[in-house]
Order: sequence, then structure tokens, then C-alpha cells
Amino acid sequence: MLIQRLRSGSFLGNVLILAGGTGLGQLIVVLATPVLTRIYEPAEFGVLTVFVSIMGLMIVVSALRYEIAIPLPASPVAAINLTALSSLIVVGMSILSGVILFFFGAALAQRLSVPQLIPYLWFFPVGLLTGGLFQTLSYWHIRQRQFKRLTQAKVGQSTGMVGGQLLMGGLKFGAVGLVGGYVLGRIVAGGQLLYSMIRDSRTLFGDIHFSNIKKSASRYRRFPLISSWSALLNQGGLQAAPLLLAAFYGVQVAGWFGLAQRVAGIPLTLIGRSVSQVYLGEASRLHNENPAAMRRLFLRTASKLFLYVGIPLMIGGLIAPWIFGFIFGEQWRISGWYIVALLPMFLGQMVVTPLSQTLNILERQDLQLIWDFFRILVVASAIAIPYYWFRSETLFTLAFYSVAMFSMYGILFLMMYRQLNILKPIPES
Repeated sequence: MLIQRLRSGSFLGNVLILAGGTGLGQLIVVLATPVLTRIYEPAEFGVLTVFVSIMGLMIVVSALRYEIAIPLPASPVAAINLTALSSLIVVGMSILSGVILFFFGAALAQRLSVPQLIPYLWFFPVGLLTGGLFQTLSYWHIRQRQFKRLTQAKVGQSTGMVGGQLLMGGLKFGAVGLVGGYVLGRIVAGGQLLYSMIRDSRTLFGDIHFSNIKKSASRYRRFPLISSWSALLNQGGLQAAPLLLAAFYGVQVAGWFGLAQRVAGIPLTLIGRSVSQVYLGEASRLHNENPAAMRRLFLRTASKLFLYVGIPLMIGGLIAPWIFGFIFGEQWRISGWYIVALLPMFLGQMVVTPLSQTLNILERQDLQLIWDFFRILVVASAIAIPYYWFRSETLFTLAFYSVAMFSMYGILFLMMYRQLNILKPIPES
């Protein structure tokens, strides 16, 4: 039965393919983490956490969100030109970031209260280029329903990252080993997807012309004009916490927080992202063909995520403090208590985030922008208020932040469901 589902190309089959590859990649990370936590200090993990947070903000707008539109057009010519447009923007943004960091990088690191990043500033343009291209090529493969190729790339990313981090950690490179390994993983994964695209879709390259690129850029202009700002605010809401924790409590706290995110985020990466990518492909098709079926897909996916992932995540999170010290080393036990404090947020994230492409599919990026704007205000307030007003300990601050995030995810879910109830197909222009 399982083999038949995998071969049928069904929604569940595609999820299982992606989840399987992602699971193997995450298994590599999980098996390596107890070793990494013994050869790197919490403060060095803190540098990686801050780097990844800033990198996340940069990558999400590296192509101005045109890559999100790649699965949408019916015409393969429009799709290949969107891919070319996205790639060109990524290259331009990488060059621009390099110039800015060359002149102002040290001052920005001091401003963020993380001067430890200054030796690693040159990693940012490289990470932006490789991460942005990997993101663009991922959406091309989603459009082509080449989910097996995506799973192979995910495994390659984890293998490259962990291999680099272990090798450089053994050579006592310090935080540069963690940061360099992260970038190496993106290079490996992006290279795999680029090779796959050239091999399978090179006949479409002849349809890439400036006029077609211009036409596609105009047709999907709402993505850079609205969705890019929304995505930046969305990532700001996700990444503000580690950046604020590093600024208020120090990079060591950011390192403990980073490990908590890394471990608790395994189901989100393993299942959530796989569900999200398959949901995007399936919901994009149903949007034009069967709006009622898209609505049912939304509710069915949310309920299954809650029952089969959310509830086990909550139960497992409660025992985290008792196993972190044993698995990762005694100095990391506090990360287990961080997970307990963050359980409400992780539950909302697990159920709602895989469905978050719904507003993009409906081209209601304006609503996403409004939600993201208020969320980043709530996140910043939820961390700053306990710190400045109550001088509270980190655990109380994280619990306050967690409840605020859970509330915001609930609001987003209701917004998406309401839009699905008034759904009307958008004609292709």
C-alpha cells in the first residue's frame, strides 16, 4: 500500500517522498549534534544562531519573492522566465550585500551587539547567493513535481553542512566551522538542483528572452511589491527572537536558544516543510480547478498536522530537560527548559506554517503583509517588555514570547480560512 502511494504521485505520496528525504537529512543532523555540542561552546553556537537569523532575513527577499510565483503560471515559458528573473535578482542582491557589508558591516555588527560576527561578514554574500539560488531552484522543481530531486538535495545539504562543521570543529576552527559548514551545505544542495534542472529542462532555456522576463515580472509584480515586504516582516518575526536574546542576554543564551530551536524544529523541517511544498503544488492546481476541494485540503491538512505531529511534539517537549543534559552534555540542559517554555509557539508553528502559502496562492499578499507587520511588533514587545519592565529571567521571557506567538498563529489560521470561504478563481492573463 505504501509503495503504491509513493508511485502514484498522490498528495500523501509526495509528502512521504519529501518527508523521507528530509528525514534522512535531519537524521544526519541529529546524529551529529551531540558531537557538535561537545566540540563547540554555547557562545560559538550563538554566533551561528545569529548568523542564520540574519541570513534568513536576507535569503527570504533574495529574489524579491518572484520565486514563489514559479509554480503558478500554466505556461512553461512564463515559468522558465520567472526562474531566470529570480536568479538574476539573486545575483544582483548578493553583489549589493557584499558592497554594503564591505563598507558598513563592522558598524552593523556593533549596532546589533554581536561584534563576534565581524570576522565572518564575508560569508553573508556567499550564503545569500547560494541560499537564494537554492530557494529559486526548489520552486522550479516543485512546479515540475520532481520531489525526489528535492529530497536528494536536502540530504546533500545536511551532509555538506554536518561534514564541514565536524571537520572544521575537529581542527579547532571555532565558530567559523559552524558558519562555514552551514554555507557549504547550501552550496552542495544548490549545485545538485542546478545540475538536475540543466539535465532535464535545458530545452526550455531557448525561451528565455528579455521580453518574456519583462512580461512575467509585470504579471506577478504583486510578489515583489507586497509579498517581499510581507516575507521580510515574516522572517523578522521569526528571527527577531534570537537577535534580541543575543542583544539582551548575550550570545551564550542565543546558543542555548538555537539548540532548542534546532531540536524542536526537527518535526517542522521533517514534516512541516514537506507538507508545505506539496500543499503549494496541490493547492495551486485546485485554486483554478476546484476551490471547494482546496478548502477541504486546507482543513484536512491542518487537522492531520495537529493530531499526528502537534500532540506528539507537545508530549515529547515536556521531557526535554531530562534528556538534553545526557544527550548533548550538561552545559546544554538549559536548552531543554527553553523547549518547555516554547511549546505553545512550536504547536502553532507546526500546524499553521505549512499552510502559510495559502494567501500567496490567493494573491492576498496584502493580508499577509498586515499580519506580518503586527506579528513583528508583538514579538519585539513580548521579549522587550519582560526584559525592560520586569528584569525577568530568560525562561519567563521565552514563555511570554511563546504565548504571544501562539496567539498570532491562531489569528493567521482564521484569516486564511476566511479567505478560502470567499475564494474565487483568478483568471490567467
